[in-house]
Amino acid sequence: VDRVAAGLWILGALVYVSARASLFTDGFDNPDAAGIAYNADLLLRGALPMVDSSEFKAPGAFFLFSAIFWFWRSLVAVQLAFAAWMLLGLAAVDLAIRRWRPGHPRARAMVGAAYLLSAGQFDWNYSSWMSPLYAWGGVLIIESLRAPTARCSVGAGVAAGLAFLFKKQAVMLAPLAVIAWILARRWRWLGATGRTITGWVLGAGLAAAPIAVFYGARGHLAPLLEGILPFSKAVAYATDMTDGLSDNLAVLAAQVMAQLAQTFPLLCAAMCVTFIGFVWRPAMVEDPPGARGLSRIVAVWIICSWLAGGLGGGRFYGHYSIQYLPPLCLCVAFLNWEGCLGRKDGGHIGRLLLGAVLAAGAYQLVEVAAGKGDRYGGVKVRHLHDGRTAPEAVGAFIAARTRVDDTIMVWGWTAWPVYYWADRRAPTRVYKALGNLTRFNTNTAFSRGGPTPFVPGPLSEEVEAAFEGPRPPAFFVFSSSFTSTFANDRDPLDSFDALARLLQRDYRLVAKFGDLTVLQRMPG
Repeated sequence: VDRVAAGLWILGALVYVSARASLFTDGFDNPDAAGIAYNADLLLRGALPMVDSSEFKAPGAFFLFSAIFWFWRSLVAVQLAFAAWMLLGLAAVDLAIRRWRPGHPRARAMVGAAYLLSAGQFDWNYSSWMSPLYAWGGVLIIESLRAPTARCSVGAGVAAGLAFLFKKQAVMLAPLAVIAWILARRWRWLGATGRTITGWVLGAGLAAAPIAVFYGARGHLAPLLEGILPFSKAVAYATDMTDGLSDNLAVLAAQVMAQLAQTFPLLCAAMCVTFIGFVWRPAMVEDPPGARGLSRIVAVWIICSWLAGGLGGGRFYGHYSIQYLPPLCLCVAFLNWEGCLGRKDGGHIGRLLLGAVLAAGAYQLVEVAAGKGDRYGGVKVRHLHDGRTAPEAVGAFIAARTRVDDTIMVWGWTAWPVYYWADRRAPTRVYKALGNLTRFNTNTAFSRGGPTPFVPGPLSEEVEAAFEGPRPPAFFVFSSSFTSTFANDRDPLDSFDALARLLQRDYRLVAKFGDLTVLQRMPG
Protein backbone atom coordinates (compact mmCIF):
# COMPACT_ATOMS: atom_id res chain seq x y z
CA VAL A 1 0.00 0.00 0.00
CA ASP A 2 1.31 3.43 -0.96
CA ARG A 3 1.13 5.29 2.36
CA VAL A 4 1.31 8.70 0.74
CA ALA A 5 -1.62 7.89 -1.54
CA ALA A 6 -3.62 6.43 1.34
CA GLY A 7 -2.90 9.49 3.45
CA LEU A 8 -4.11 11.81 0.70
CA TRP A 9 -7.35 9.85 0.33
CA ILE A 10 -7.95 9.93 4.08
CA LEU A 11 -7.20 13.66 4.27
CA GLY A 12 -9.58 14.38 1.38
CA ALA A 13 -12.34 12.31 2.96
CA LEU A 14 -11.97 14.03 6.34
CA VAL A 15 -12.07 17.48 4.75
CA TYR A 16 -15.12 16.57 2.68
CA VAL A 17 -17.07 15.23 5.64
CA SER A 18 -16.12 18.17 7.86
CA ALA A 19 -17.04 20.71 5.15
CA ARG A 20 -20.44 19.10 4.55
CA ALA A 21 -21.07 18.97 8.29
CA SER A 22 -20.17 22.66 8.68
CA LEU A 23 -22.63 23.60 5.93
CA PHE A 24 -25.46 21.47 7.30
CA THR A 25 -28.49 23.72 7.67
CA ASP A 26 -32.10 23.49 8.77
CA GLY A 27 -33.21 26.00 6.15
CA PHE A 28 -32.63 27.19 2.60
CA ASP A 29 -29.39 29.12 2.30
CA ASN A 30 -30.69 30.40 -1.01
CA PRO A 31 -34.41 30.53 -1.86
CA ASP A 32 -33.70 29.17 -5.36
CA ALA A 33 -33.44 25.75 -3.71
CA ALA A 34 -36.93 26.33 -2.30
CA GLY A 35 -38.06 26.65 -5.90
CA ILE A 36 -36.70 23.15 -6.55
CA ALA A 37 -38.61 21.85 -3.54
CA TYR A 38 -41.83 23.55 -4.70
CA ASN A 39 -41.70 21.86 -8.10
CA ALA A 40 -40.79 18.53 -6.50
CA ASP A 41 -43.92 18.78 -4.35
CA LEU A 42 -45.95 19.48 -7.49
CA LEU A 43 -44.72 16.22 -8.97
CA LEU A 44 -45.67 14.31 -5.84
CA ARG A 45 -49.18 15.82 -6.03
CA GLY A 46 -49.56 14.66 -9.63
CA ALA A 47 -48.99 18.10 -11.14
CA LEU A 48 -46.29 19.06 -13.63
CA PRO A 49 -43.56 21.72 -13.33
CA MET A 50 -43.64 24.16 -16.27
CA VAL A 51 -47.31 23.30 -16.76
CA ASP A 52 -48.64 23.95 -13.26
CA SER A 53 -45.80 26.35 -12.44
CA SER A 54 -44.41 29.22 -14.46
CA GLU A 55 -40.84 27.98 -14.47
CA PHE A 56 -37.88 28.27 -16.78
CA LYS A 57 -35.27 26.51 -14.66
CA ALA A 58 -34.02 23.13 -15.87
CA PRO A 59 -36.25 20.35 -14.49
CA GLY A 60 -33.71 17.67 -13.55
CA ALA A 61 -33.39 18.72 -9.92
CA PHE A 62 -37.19 18.77 -9.58
CA PHE A 63 -37.39 15.06 -10.33
CA LEU A 64 -34.41 14.23 -8.11
CA PHE A 65 -35.92 16.15 -5.18
CA SER A 66 -39.26 14.44 -5.71
CA ALA A 67 -37.54 11.04 -5.53
CA ILE A 68 -35.86 12.07 -2.26
CA PHE A 69 -39.11 13.46 -0.85
CA TRP A 70 -40.95 10.28 -1.81
CA PHE A 71 -38.76 8.45 0.71
CA TRP A 72 -38.40 11.24 3.26
CA ARG A 73 -39.65 14.82 2.90
CA SER A 74 -36.88 16.49 4.85
CA LEU A 75 -34.01 18.89 4.25
CA VAL A 76 -31.85 16.40 6.14
CA ALA A 77 -32.60 13.83 3.46
CA VAL A 78 -31.76 16.35 0.74
CA GLN A 79 -28.40 17.17 2.28
CA LEU A 80 -27.46 13.54 2.84
CA ALA A 81 -28.41 12.76 -0.75
CA PHE A 82 -26.41 15.77 -1.95
CA ALA A 83 -23.29 14.64 -0.08
CA ALA A 84 -23.54 11.26 -1.80
CA TRP A 85 -24.47 12.80 -5.17
CA MET A 86 -21.32 14.93 -5.30
CA LEU A 87 -19.21 11.79 -5.00
CA LEU A 88 -20.43 10.80 -8.46
CA GLY A 89 -18.22 13.60 -9.77
CA LEU A 90 -15.28 12.12 -7.87
CA ALA A 91 -15.92 8.81 -9.64
CA ALA A 92 -15.75 10.59 -13.01
CA VAL A 93 -12.42 12.34 -12.44
CA ASP A 94 -11.04 9.17 -10.83
CA LEU A 95 -11.95 7.21 -13.96
CA ALA A 96 -10.10 9.78 -16.06
CA ILE A 97 -6.94 9.50 -13.98
CA ARG A 98 -7.00 5.70 -14.01
CA ARG A 99 -7.19 5.86 -17.82
CA TRP A 100 -4.69 8.69 -18.28
CA ARG A 101 -2.17 7.77 -15.59
CA PRO A 102 -2.40 3.99 -15.05
CA GLY A 103 -0.11 2.68 -12.34
CA HIS A 104 0.27 6.06 -10.61
CA PRO A 105 -1.60 5.77 -7.30
CA ARG A 106 -0.21 9.07 -6.00
CA ALA A 107 -1.47 11.03 -9.00
CA ARG A 108 -4.85 9.37 -8.56
CA ALA A 109 -4.89 10.18 -4.84
CA MET A 110 -3.82 13.79 -5.46
CA VAL A 111 -6.68 14.33 -7.90
CA GLY A 112 -9.17 12.65 -5.58
CA ALA A 113 -8.05 14.67 -2.56
CA ALA A 114 -8.16 17.89 -4.60
CA TYR A 115 -11.75 17.15 -5.65
CA LEU A 116 -12.86 16.34 -2.12
CA LEU A 117 -11.15 19.44 -0.73
CA SER A 118 -13.25 21.71 -2.95
CA ALA A 119 -16.46 19.79 -3.64
CA GLY A 120 -17.61 19.81 -0.02
CA GLN A 121 -17.69 23.59 0.09
CA PHE A 122 -20.72 24.15 -2.13
CA ASP A 123 -24.40 24.26 -1.28
CA TRP A 124 -27.20 22.31 -2.95
CA ASN A 125 -28.35 24.62 -5.69
CA TYR A 126 -28.92 23.92 -9.40
CA SER A 127 -25.23 24.23 -10.32
CA SER A 128 -24.11 21.75 -7.69
CA TRP A 129 -26.64 19.09 -8.72
CA MET A 130 -25.48 19.50 -12.31
CA SER A 131 -21.75 19.29 -11.55
CA PRO A 132 -21.26 15.48 -11.24
CA LEU A 133 -23.14 14.87 -14.49
CA TYR A 134 -21.09 17.63 -16.11
CA ALA A 135 -17.95 15.84 -14.92
CA TRP A 136 -19.10 12.55 -16.44
CA GLY A 137 -20.07 14.27 -19.68
CA GLY A 138 -16.67 15.91 -20.14
CA VAL A 139 -14.64 12.87 -19.13
CA LEU A 140 -16.58 10.51 -21.39
CA ILE A 141 -16.40 12.93 -24.32
CA ILE A 142 -12.61 12.90 -24.03
CA GLU A 143 -12.45 9.15 -23.45
CA SER A 144 -14.68 8.41 -26.43
CA LEU A 145 -12.11 10.22 -28.58
CA ARG A 146 -9.11 8.48 -27.01
CA ALA A 147 -10.39 4.90 -26.70
CA PRO A 148 -13.58 4.74 -28.74
CA THR A 149 -16.36 2.31 -27.88
CA ALA A 150 -20.06 2.61 -28.60
CA ARG A 151 -20.81 2.42 -24.87
CA CYS A 152 -18.43 5.27 -24.10
CA SER A 153 -19.69 7.64 -26.80
CA VAL A 154 -23.35 6.96 -26.01
CA GLY A 155 -22.57 7.34 -22.31
CA ALA A 156 -20.99 10.73 -23.01
CA GLY A 157 -24.18 11.88 -24.73
CA VAL A 158 -26.36 10.56 -21.90
CA ALA A 159 -24.28 12.30 -19.22
CA ALA A 160 -24.13 15.59 -21.16
CA GLY A 161 -27.86 15.47 -21.86
CA LEU A 162 -28.71 14.80 -18.22
CA ALA A 163 -26.37 17.60 -17.11
CA PHE A 164 -28.23 20.00 -19.42
CA LEU A 165 -31.53 18.86 -17.91
CA PHE A 166 -30.16 19.82 -14.49
CA LYS A 167 -28.80 23.22 -15.50
CA LYS A 168 -28.61 24.87 -18.88
CA GLN A 169 -25.01 26.04 -18.40
CA ALA A 170 -24.01 22.44 -19.14
CA VAL A 171 -24.66 23.31 -22.79
CA MET A 172 -20.98 24.32 -22.85
CA LEU A 173 -20.17 20.62 -23.18
CA ALA A 174 -21.31 21.01 -26.80
CA PRO A 175 -18.50 23.38 -27.87
CA LEU A 176 -16.09 21.25 -25.83
CA ALA A 177 -17.14 18.19 -27.84
CA VAL A 178 -16.82 20.01 -31.17
CA ILE A 179 -13.39 21.49 -30.44
CA ALA A 180 -12.10 18.26 -28.89
CA TRP A 181 -13.28 16.27 -31.93
CA ILE A 182 -11.54 18.69 -34.33
CA LEU A 183 -8.29 18.51 -32.33
CA ALA A 184 -8.52 14.74 -32.02
CA ARG A 185 -9.06 14.49 -35.78
CA ARG A 186 -5.92 16.53 -36.32
CA TRP A 187 -3.95 14.32 -33.93
CA ARG A 188 -5.35 11.15 -35.53
CA TRP A 189 -7.01 9.88 -32.39
CA LEU A 190 -9.01 6.75 -33.03
CA GLY A 191 -12.32 8.17 -31.83
CA ALA A 192 -12.41 11.22 -34.09
CA THR A 193 -14.99 9.66 -36.40
CA GLY A 194 -18.59 10.19 -37.40
CA ARG A 195 -19.53 7.13 -35.39
CA THR A 196 -18.49 8.89 -32.18
CA ILE A 197 -20.61 11.93 -33.01
CA THR A 198 -23.55 9.65 -33.74
CA GLY A 199 -23.08 8.03 -30.33
CA TRP A 200 -23.07 11.43 -28.63
CA VAL A 201 -26.30 12.49 -30.35
CA LEU A 202 -27.96 9.15 -29.64
CA GLY A 203 -26.97 9.36 -25.97
CA ALA A 204 -28.34 12.89 -25.64
CA GLY A 205 -31.60 11.67 -27.15
CA LEU A 206 -31.75 8.79 -24.69
CA ALA A 207 -31.23 11.25 -21.80
CA ALA A 208 -34.17 13.36 -22.95
CA ALA A 209 -36.48 10.45 -23.79
CA PRO A 210 -37.85 9.60 -20.29
CA ILE A 211 -38.93 13.14 -19.44
CA ALA A 212 -40.29 13.65 -22.98
CA VAL A 213 -42.41 10.50 -22.64
CA PHE A 214 -43.49 11.56 -19.12
CA TYR A 215 -44.81 14.90 -20.37
CA GLY A 216 -45.92 13.70 -23.79
CA ALA A 217 -48.14 10.99 -22.32
CA ARG A 218 -50.03 13.76 -20.49
CA GLY A 219 -50.28 15.93 -23.59
CA HIS A 220 -47.83 18.57 -22.34
CA LEU A 221 -44.76 18.12 -24.51
CA ALA A 222 -44.92 21.73 -25.77
CA PRO A 223 -44.69 23.32 -22.29
CA LEU A 224 -41.78 21.00 -21.51
CA LEU A 225 -39.89 22.11 -24.61
CA GLU A 226 -40.69 25.73 -23.84
CA GLY A 227 -39.39 25.24 -20.29
CA ILE A 228 -36.20 23.45 -21.32
CA LEU A 229 -35.55 25.83 -24.23
CA PRO A 230 -37.15 29.08 -23.02
CA PHE A 231 -36.00 31.36 -25.83
CA SER A 232 -38.29 34.26 -24.97
CA LYS A 233 -37.44 34.02 -21.27
CA ALA A 234 -33.73 33.73 -22.09
CA VAL A 235 -33.87 36.88 -24.22
CA ALA A 236 -35.65 38.77 -21.43
CA TYR A 237 -33.21 37.36 -18.87
CA ALA A 238 -30.17 38.49 -20.87
CA THR A 239 -31.76 41.83 -21.79
CA ASP A 240 -32.54 42.64 -18.18
CA MET A 241 -28.92 41.95 -17.30
CA THR A 242 -27.70 44.96 -19.28
CA ASP A 243 -27.82 47.10 -16.14
CA GLY A 244 -25.68 44.67 -14.17
CA LEU A 245 -22.88 44.08 -16.65
CA SER A 246 -19.48 45.70 -16.36
CA ASP A 247 -18.79 48.21 -19.14
CA ASN A 248 -15.17 47.10 -19.19
CA LEU A 249 -14.74 43.48 -20.26
CA ALA A 250 -11.13 43.50 -19.07
CA VAL A 251 -12.32 44.42 -15.58
CA LEU A 252 -14.96 41.68 -15.72
CA ALA A 253 -12.35 39.11 -16.80
CA ALA A 254 -10.07 40.15 -13.94
CA GLN A 255 -12.94 39.88 -11.47
CA VAL A 256 -13.83 36.40 -12.70
CA MET A 257 -10.21 35.22 -12.48
CA ALA A 258 -9.91 36.63 -8.96
CA GLN A 259 -13.15 34.85 -8.01
CA LEU A 260 -11.79 31.60 -9.41
CA ALA A 261 -8.50 31.92 -7.53
CA GLN A 262 -10.32 32.69 -4.28
CA THR A 263 -12.69 29.76 -4.72
CA PHE A 264 -10.11 27.17 -5.80
CA PRO A 265 -6.67 28.35 -4.60
CA LEU A 266 -5.13 24.87 -4.72
CA LEU A 267 -6.56 23.93 -8.10
CA CYS A 268 -5.76 27.27 -9.71
CA ALA A 269 -2.16 27.05 -8.52
CA ALA A 270 -1.93 23.51 -9.90
CA MET A 271 -3.44 24.62 -13.20
CA CYS A 272 -0.89 27.42 -13.59
CA VAL A 273 2.04 25.16 -12.76
CA THR A 274 0.80 22.47 -15.14
CA PHE A 275 0.52 24.74 -18.15
CA ILE A 276 3.71 26.64 -17.33
CA GLY A 277 5.46 23.30 -17.08
CA PHE A 278 4.27 22.08 -20.48
CA VAL A 279 5.30 25.31 -22.17
CA TRP A 280 8.41 26.35 -20.31
CA ARG A 281 9.84 23.79 -17.92
CA PRO A 282 9.01 20.19 -18.87
CA ALA A 283 10.55 18.72 -15.70
CA MET A 284 7.63 20.19 -13.73
CA VAL A 285 5.10 17.92 -15.42
CA GLU A 286 5.03 14.29 -16.40
CA ASP A 287 4.50 13.61 -20.07
CA PRO A 288 2.97 10.18 -20.62
CA PRO A 289 1.80 9.37 -24.17
CA GLY A 290 -0.91 11.79 -25.23
CA ALA A 291 -0.55 14.02 -22.16
CA ARG A 292 -0.03 17.22 -24.12
CA GLY A 293 -3.14 16.61 -26.18
CA LEU A 294 -5.12 15.79 -23.07
CA SER A 295 -3.91 18.91 -21.31
CA ARG A 296 -5.00 21.07 -24.24
CA ILE A 297 -8.48 19.59 -24.25
CA VAL A 298 -8.69 20.04 -20.47
CA ALA A 299 -7.71 23.69 -21.04
CA VAL A 300 -10.55 24.02 -23.56
CA TRP A 301 -12.90 22.50 -20.98
CA ILE A 302 -11.80 25.06 -18.38
CA ILE A 303 -12.42 27.90 -20.85
CA CYS A 304 -15.87 26.52 -21.73
CA SER A 305 -16.70 26.33 -18.02
CA TRP A 306 -15.50 29.89 -17.57
CA LEU A 307 -17.73 31.07 -20.41
CA ALA A 308 -20.69 29.20 -18.90
CA GLY A 309 -20.73 31.69 -16.04
CA GLY A 310 -21.46 34.41 -18.59
CA LEU A 311 -24.61 32.76 -19.94
CA GLY A 312 -27.63 34.80 -18.98
CA GLY A 313 -25.80 38.09 -18.97
CA GLY A 314 -22.57 37.55 -17.08
CA ARG A 315 -23.82 36.92 -13.57
CA PHE A 316 -20.87 34.73 -12.48
CA TYR A 317 -22.48 33.96 -9.15
CA GLY A 318 -20.23 32.21 -6.65
CA HIS A 319 -22.17 28.95 -6.82
CA TYR A 320 -21.71 28.85 -10.61
CA SER A 321 -18.00 28.26 -10.09
CA ILE A 322 -18.51 24.62 -9.13
CA GLN A 323 -18.71 24.03 -12.89
CA TYR A 324 -14.94 24.63 -13.04
CA LEU A 325 -14.24 21.88 -10.54
CA PRO A 326 -13.96 18.75 -12.77
CA PRO A 327 -11.53 20.15 -15.37
CA LEU A 328 -9.50 22.01 -12.75
CA CYS A 329 -9.03 18.77 -10.82
CA LEU A 330 -7.72 17.03 -13.91
CA CYS A 331 -4.88 19.57 -14.16
CA VAL A 332 -3.42 18.06 -11.00
CA ALA A 333 -2.91 14.75 -12.81
CA PHE A 334 -0.02 16.08 -14.87
CA LEU A 335 2.12 17.52 -12.05
CA ASN A 336 5.49 15.82 -11.56
CA TRP A 337 5.88 16.01 -7.80
CA GLU A 338 8.77 13.54 -7.62
CA GLY A 339 10.63 15.23 -10.48
CA CYS A 340 10.42 18.69 -8.99
CA LEU A 341 10.86 17.89 -5.32
CA GLY A 342 13.24 14.94 -5.53
CA ARG A 343 17.01 14.91 -6.04
CA LYS A 344 16.69 14.87 -9.82
CA ASP A 345 14.52 17.92 -9.76
CA GLY A 346 13.52 20.59 -12.18
CA GLY A 347 15.55 23.24 -10.36
CA HIS A 348 14.82 25.82 -7.73
CA ILE A 349 12.05 27.46 -9.78
CA GLY A 350 10.22 24.16 -10.10
CA ARG A 351 10.42 23.58 -6.35
CA LEU A 352 9.26 27.14 -5.71
CA LEU A 353 6.24 26.79 -7.98
CA LEU A 354 5.18 23.47 -6.54
CA GLY A 355 5.73 24.91 -3.08
CA ALA A 356 3.18 27.57 -4.05
CA VAL A 357 0.69 24.81 -4.90
CA LEU A 358 1.24 23.24 -1.46
CA ALA A 359 0.84 26.63 0.21
CA ALA A 360 -2.43 27.24 -1.65
CA GLY A 361 -3.67 23.84 -0.51
CA ALA A 362 -2.69 24.58 3.09
CA TYR A 363 -4.50 27.93 2.91
CA GLN A 364 -7.66 26.22 1.71
CA LEU A 365 -7.42 23.63 4.46
CA VAL A 366 -7.11 26.37 7.07
CA GLU A 367 -10.17 28.12 5.63
CA VAL A 368 -12.24 24.95 5.90
CA ALA A 369 -11.05 24.33 9.46
CA ALA A 370 -11.94 27.92 10.40
CA GLY A 371 -15.45 27.54 9.00
CA LYS A 372 -14.76 29.95 6.11
CA GLY A 373 -14.78 27.33 3.39
CA ASP A 374 -18.32 28.00 2.18
CA ARG A 375 -18.02 28.84 -1.52
CA TYR A 376 -21.68 29.58 -1.95
CA GLY A 377 -21.86 33.16 -0.80
CA GLY A 378 -25.64 33.15 -0.54
CA VAL A 379 -28.05 34.46 2.04
CA LYS A 380 -27.29 32.81 5.36
CA VAL A 381 -30.18 31.30 7.24
CA ARG A 382 -31.32 33.52 10.09
CA HIS A 383 -33.08 32.11 13.11
CA LEU A 384 -35.75 33.50 15.37
CA HIS A 385 -35.54 33.41 19.15
CA ASP A 386 -37.15 29.94 19.22
CA GLY A 387 -34.49 28.50 16.90
CA ARG A 388 -36.68 28.27 13.80
CA THR A 389 -36.15 30.19 10.58
CA ALA A 390 -38.76 32.78 9.66
CA PRO A 391 -40.13 30.75 6.70
CA GLU A 392 -40.34 27.66 8.91
CA ALA A 393 -42.29 29.56 11.57
CA VAL A 394 -44.63 31.05 8.96
CA GLY A 395 -45.11 27.63 7.37
CA ALA A 396 -46.11 26.08 10.68
CA PHE A 397 -48.44 29.02 11.40
CA ILE A 398 -50.20 28.60 8.03
CA ALA A 399 -50.31 24.79 8.09
CA ALA A 400 -52.14 24.87 11.42
CA ARG A 401 -54.81 27.21 10.01
CA THR A 402 -55.44 25.76 6.54
CA ARG A 403 -56.54 22.56 4.86
CA VAL A 404 -54.35 20.61 2.48
CA ASP A 405 -56.25 21.88 -0.56
CA ASP A 406 -56.03 25.54 0.50
CA THR A 407 -53.60 27.77 -1.39
CA ILE A 408 -51.26 30.54 -0.36
CA MET A 409 -49.15 33.10 -2.19
CA VAL A 410 -45.87 34.64 -1.21
CA TRP A 411 -44.27 37.85 -2.44
CA GLY A 412 -40.53 38.37 -2.30
CA TRP A 413 -37.43 36.22 -2.69
CA THR A 414 -36.86 35.21 0.92
CA ALA A 415 -40.49 34.08 1.29
CA TRP A 416 -40.26 31.26 -1.27
CA PRO A 417 -39.35 28.62 1.38
CA VAL A 418 -42.74 29.18 3.04
CA TYR A 419 -44.34 26.91 0.42
CA TYR A 420 -42.15 24.03 1.56
CA TRP A 421 -42.68 24.54 5.27
CA ALA A 422 -46.44 25.06 4.94
CA ASP A 423 -46.73 22.22 2.40
CA ARG A 424 -49.16 24.35 0.39
CA ARG A 425 -49.10 25.42 -3.24
CA ALA A 426 -49.84 28.69 -5.01
CA PRO A 427 -53.28 29.38 -6.51
CA THR A 428 -51.89 29.80 -10.02
CA ARG A 429 -48.81 28.84 -12.01
CA VAL A 430 -47.09 31.89 -10.51
CA TYR A 431 -45.53 30.85 -7.23
CA LYS A 432 -42.80 33.48 -7.35
CA ALA A 433 -43.11 37.05 -8.55
CA LEU A 434 -39.48 37.56 -9.56
CA GLY A 435 -39.14 37.18 -13.31
CA ASN A 436 -42.84 36.44 -13.72
CA LEU A 437 -44.60 39.52 -12.41
CA THR A 438 -41.44 41.66 -12.48
CA ARG A 439 -38.32 42.04 -14.54
CA PHE A 440 -35.49 39.68 -13.73
CA ASN A 441 -32.96 40.74 -11.14
CA THR A 442 -29.83 42.30 -12.62
CA ASN A 443 -27.32 41.82 -9.82
CA THR A 444 -24.13 39.87 -10.57
CA ALA A 445 -21.39 38.43 -8.39
CA PHE A 446 -19.65 41.80 -8.64
CA SER A 447 -22.52 44.32 -8.68
CA ARG A 448 -25.83 44.93 -6.97
CA GLY A 449 -27.62 45.65 -10.23
CA GLY A 450 -30.67 47.78 -10.84
CA PRO A 451 -34.35 47.70 -9.92
CA THR A 452 -36.84 44.95 -10.78
CA PRO A 453 -40.07 46.80 -11.62
CA PHE A 454 -43.52 45.27 -11.97
CA VAL A 455 -44.39 44.02 -15.47
CA PRO A 456 -48.11 43.67 -16.24
CA GLY A 457 -49.23 40.92 -18.57
CA PRO A 458 -51.07 37.58 -18.79
CA LEU A 459 -49.44 36.23 -15.63
CA SER A 460 -50.44 39.23 -13.52
CA GLU A 461 -53.98 38.90 -14.89
CA GLU A 462 -53.94 35.23 -13.88
CA VAL A 463 -52.92 36.14 -10.34
CA GLU A 464 -55.56 38.86 -10.10
CA ALA A 465 -58.24 36.42 -11.29
CA ALA A 466 -57.20 33.89 -8.62
CA PHE A 467 -57.60 36.48 -5.86
CA GLU A 468 -61.05 37.41 -7.17
CA GLY A 469 -62.13 33.82 -7.82
CA PRO A 470 -64.25 31.46 -5.73
CA ARG A 471 -61.25 30.07 -3.79
CA PRO A 472 -58.69 32.84 -3.30
CA PRO A 473 -55.46 32.19 -1.34
CA ALA A 474 -56.01 31.72 2.36
CA PHE A 475 -52.80 33.59 3.20
CA PHE A 476 -50.48 36.09 1.56
CA VAL A 477 -46.90 36.29 2.85
CA PHE A 478 -44.93 39.46 2.14
CA SER A 479 -41.14 39.76 2.16
CA SER A 480 -39.28 43.05 1.75
CA SER A 481 -36.52 41.37 -0.27
CA PHE A 482 -37.38 43.30 -3.45
CA THR A 483 -36.17 46.47 -1.75
CA SER A 484 -33.57 44.95 0.57
CA THR A 485 -31.90 42.60 -1.92
CA PHE A 486 -32.53 43.86 -5.45
CA ALA A 487 -31.90 47.58 -5.16
CA ASN A 488 -35.50 48.71 -5.68
CA ASP A 489 -36.50 52.14 -4.46
CA ARG A 490 -40.05 50.88 -4.06
CA ASP A 491 -41.54 47.42 -3.98
CA PRO A 492 -43.01 46.32 -7.33
CA LEU A 493 -46.16 45.27 -5.44
CA ASP A 494 -46.90 48.99 -5.10
CA SER A 495 -47.27 49.11 -8.90
CA PHE A 496 -49.49 46.02 -9.05
CA ASP A 497 -52.55 48.15 -8.34
CA ALA A 498 -55.15 45.41 -8.74
CA LEU A 499 -53.47 43.04 -6.29
CA ALA A 500 -52.62 45.79 -3.81
CA ARG A 501 -56.29 46.84 -3.82
CA LEU A 502 -57.51 43.27 -3.25
CA LEU A 503 -55.04 42.74 -0.41
CA GLN A 504 -56.16 45.92 1.28
CA ARG A 505 -59.82 45.00 0.88
CA ASP A 506 -59.85 41.28 1.73
CA TYR A 507 -56.81 40.55 3.92
CA ARG A 508 -55.61 41.57 7.35
CA LEU A 509 -52.23 41.38 9.05
CA VAL A 510 -52.17 38.51 11.54
CA ALA A 511 -48.50 37.86 12.30
CA LYS A 512 -44.90 38.84 11.64
CA PHE A 513 -41.94 36.48 11.78
CA GLY A 514 -38.56 38.06 11.13
CA ASP A 515 -38.69 39.78 7.75
CA LEU A 516 -41.95 38.06 6.76
CA THR A 517 -45.39 39.61 7.17
CA VAL A 518 -48.41 37.27 7.15
CA LEU A 519 -51.77 38.43 5.82
CA GLN A 520 -54.88 36.25 6.21
CA ARG A 521 -58.01 36.47 4.11
CA MET A 522 -60.97 37.70 6.13
CA PRO A 523 -64.12 35.57 6.10
CA GLY A 524 -67.08 36.70 4.03
